[in-house]
Amino acid sequence: MLHKPRGYVSTKAHFRGQKSVYDLVPKSDSFALAGRLDKDTSGLLLFSNDGELIHQLTHPSFRHIKTYDVLLSRPLAVHEQALLQKGVRLEEGIASCDSIMQLGPSRYRITLHQGWNRQIRRMCETLGVEVCVLQRVGLGRLTLGNLPAGSCRHVMRKEII
Repeated sequence: MLHKPRGYVSTKAHFRGQKSVYDLVPKSDSFALAGRLDKDTSGLLLFSNDGELIHQLTHPSFRHIKTYDVLLSRPLAVHEQALLQKGVRLEEGIASCDSIMQLGPSRYRITLHQGWNRQIRRMCETLGVEVCVLQRVGLGRLTLGNLPAGSCRHVMRKEII
């Protein structure tokens, strides 16, 4: 498990001037990512050499919940929170969050199982709201906890599923 800092790409490929999450984990050709986070998102990333586990964690049919803490450019009205749970239309289809809980004036905890590319950012865009900070804090039963940004730790399969 890695606490991915903002500004790192979730790919092995090195593009000029970009930092890769693979620079932050022990070197191994057999590690693969179980899901991705965009360059501007921080938080929990899993690496594994277990292909079955990666498939289980990334395929939406297994409905593994991903939990995010989100800071928005403005508070959401109650009807906007309800709309995010009901679903908004994105290019791939209807995207919805499984739950949304307000943590502060413009701070929310959002859980979802779909995990489409930049899903939370695009869902909020449909409401005219900008995501200022996005951090994945949980995947399945596993939580980021107090792991410092840029640090990693070994996890056992039983901690995740």
